[in-house]
Amino acid sequence: MDPALPLAQQVVQPIAVHLPGASTPAQNVAHDVSFTLTLYPDQASMQAGTGAITSTTQVIHVDPAVTAAARLAAVVATPQRTAVTLDASGSTGTGAFAWEQLDPETALPAAGDQAGLKALPPVAATASTRITKALGTGPTATFTMPDTTAFEDDFPFANRAGWHLRFRVRAKSALGASADSVAVVDIAFKADALTGVTGKFDANKNQLRIRGNAAVFGVTNTLRVYAGARAADFDDNGDYKGAAPAPALLGSQLVLADGTFDARLTLADPALPAGAVTLVTTAGAVQQNQPAGAIVAIPLAATRVVAAVSRKVAAPAGRVKVRLVIKARAKRGNKCTLRTTKKALQRKLCGATQTVFNITVKRRTVVFVQITGKRQKTVTTRRIRL
Repeated sequence: MDPALPLAQQVVQPIAVHLPGASTPAQNVAHDVSFTLTLYPDQASMQAGTGAITSTTQVIHVDPAVTAAARLAAVVATPQRTAVTLDASGSTGTGAFAWEQLDPETALPAAGDQAGLKALPPVAATASTRITKALGTGPTATFTMPDTTAFEDDFPFANRAGWHLRFRVRAKSALGASADSVAVVDIAFKADALTGVTGKFDANKNQLRIRGNAAVFGVTNTLRVYAGARAADFDDNGDYKGAAPAPALLGSQLVLADGTFDARLTLADPALPAGAVTLVTTAGAVQQNQPAGAIVAIPLAATRVVAAVSRKVAAPAGRVKVRLVIKARAKRGNKCTLRTTKKALQRKLCGATQTVFNITVKRRTVVFVQITGKRQKTVTTRRIRL
């Protein structure tokens, strides 16, 4: 060894290792293999095999090759777009694995029928639920559960409870392919559904509260709340497929670990188209709801309501004095409320043909007026920036 040279430039005597061919049963026994590393002071000593400074021996125990036994852990039902892990680490007599996706509708042989399991056909190359990701050669493999619509393509006549994927693992034996072992697992699709949904709008707090239960929980599943009755515009994956513009997203919340959700949303515009909301989860559930106390948004052209500022003058400290005139044919007892998205500013009985508000507010405050009555839908004027 030359201390002046870096480690990568030290001279090393090569060794040859004989790799045996196929062994006989008598040769396939447990044994030890030893490797000895000897350190010499220089190249000449190493080549002569004399003057060794030190040496160390490493003994490696080699077990006999045995017939493999594939073991594949069960997988819980999984919702769309969620990671799935296949685990064959419980297999014995193997150091290499081969993974394959199978046709899910072929009759499944008994677990002990190795010939039958090895003969199961692969999934069709054109299947919508076919996993294109390489699954590797290790004891575990991961992939993402396909979308709901992919299962609809592949199982057009089956109930969702019967949707599933099927995979086979081959545990390879050092004794050859005849000693390999396979195991098969089915992964059920977990469809989402919403139950016990209630909605309520609190006008005093400008808060929309939506509560209920989701079938998919324990994984990331987000509830999104959209304005209007728009369930028909979402596909079964929960993706919006309707015409532009998309409905306004009012807010979202993760489904809790016990499957419940309780979304409390402050609305920028409290008036809801048709007084409804559409609930959509990332796991694919879609449902409409009519919150109690919801303010129904009606197109301005249908209400014959006109809101306009008739006078505006500056006031101290960045404020403005405004005279706001609402022209609308109101019935006796109708109430007009001037408000922002967060709170009511003034309330009064509506005039027969017009209602006037005089108010001092911060410059650029956005206001609108709600006209309510006992036997009519709530009418909301356009928003005005003062």
